Amino acid sequence: MRKGKIVGAILCALTINCAIAQAYSGSFSFEIYDNVTGSTKHSLEAVTTSCSATANTYHATEGDTTTKDSYTVSLVETGLFGKTYTSVSMKADNVNRSHSYGKISKGTYNVSVVNKNSNAAAAGRYIKGSGTIKQ
Repeated sequence: MRKGKIVGAILCALTINCAIAQAYSGSFSFEIYDNVTGSTKHSLEAVTTSCSATANTYHATEGDTTTKDSYTVSLVETGLFGKTYTSVSMKADNVNRSHSYGKISKGTYNVSVVNKNSNAAAAGRYIKGSGTIKQ
């Protein structure tokens, strides 16, 4: 009986180590008036995926501004029939925000960031930030 517990513990430890070794963390950064899709390709597995990002709103001539725009972070799968997973709207107020996309499809993805305020560019405001995609 003791031998079975030891073998079970070793198999459990190997399984946990394999799961940890498959974890992915990919970074991205952005500076947008309207929207941008990055060129970095993130190879993601079919597991629960999230992003965390910190961004702030700036005015082109005045620097940091009290008017804070909102943005979304999307994972856009490459290819003709690629899927898109979009975050909730996040405020660009220099606070770290997180979003879980749930379980996504295995594939290669680009990050797309969209400023949700359609007149931000005309008002001279832009969003600058960075984040991480995690699996």
